[in-house]
Amino acid sequence: AFLSLFAQLDSVDRRQLATLDRAWIQSWIAFGQRQQRAVFRFRTPHDRVTVQLPEVLDSATFEVILDGEPSTYRHLADSRLELALDQPHSTQAHTLEVRYQSTATLADISNIRCEFPRLECRIASAPIYWQLILPQGWQTLQAPDSLLPDYWLGWRHFRWGRQPTLSQGDLEQITGAVPTMPPAPLSTQYIYRAFEFPTEIHVTAVRQLWIFSFLAIGVFLLGLLSLYTSIARSGLFWLGLSLLLLLGIFSHPEITLLVIEVILAGGTMTLAAVVLKRIFVPQRLSSMEGLSSPSAASDATEPWQQRIGDGHSITETTATLKTGGQTL
Repeated sequence: AFLSLFAQLDSVDRRQLATLDRAWIQSWIAFGQRQQRAVFRFRTPHDRVTVQLPEVLDSATFEVILDGEPSTYRHLADSRLELALDQPHSTQAHTLEVRYQSTATLADISNIRCEFPRLECRIASAPIYWQLILPQGWQTLQAPDSLLPDYWLGWRHFRWGRQPTLSQGDLEQITGAVPTMPPAPLSTQYIYRAFEFPTEIHVTAVRQLWIFSFLAIGVFLLGLLSLYTSIARSGLFWLGLSLLLLLGIFSHPEITLLVIEVILAGGTMTLAAVVLKRIFVPQRLSSMEGLSSPSAASDATEPWQQRIGDGHSITETTATLKTGGQTL
């Protein structure tokens, strides 16, 4: 038996780079402020590492932490930072953090574009986590390209739906980052996963109230359609709607889960209306029937017995016509 081997000769510059074990990028967006936090867990036998910043940043607006302690760095060309390691020629893992803040407007929340700091390393195929934190009441429309959503469906804080599998504390423990203040429990949080570092991420976010209002109108129109047509009594209609929602959970889970919530809310209100109608409407009808009397019923037939024209009754007029009288 023969075993095929593949060998590649790296250049000297490439052999000087670090090996990335895992990375965590956090984008925390609030009203008026936006914070980027990049954490890299890496190994290197050399005494220096280099970080590529996405833009030119003032040194007063960002901080660098290496192995839990503030670190000094040297600016290089093209917005690059060079850091010296305290223990050179060691194979132990290191954790590098880069944090910086900027202003954020309402347009920055609805149209999110992120470029992240990158650790210059030999192997970029490592677990990459992106955590997106939005203000309460905001929701993304779909997952970004080249990233997979990492969530589970269940109850959390009295709300059923998509829940992130990892919290900030979990990610800090995985990467060895310095623990910091976690986001508010009611804030909207997302976790995405990849195995290659993305170059740029674009996500669109909207208010949940806008989505809920739009979907409520759609469900209301669907209810009117089922009320005035026979479509609600068709099993194929409900089967097709169920399959459509099932497919939507895999393709657009955020919107589909909100659609299900709207349908459940509308169904609950419809069921409550039916129960109230069955409780109160029969009593009202029985009380109205008690007010009716035989005289009222006989009065309703009196106009048929009233005289018409010249004082003859309907029966008399009919008899006159049959005898050929001169009444006409």
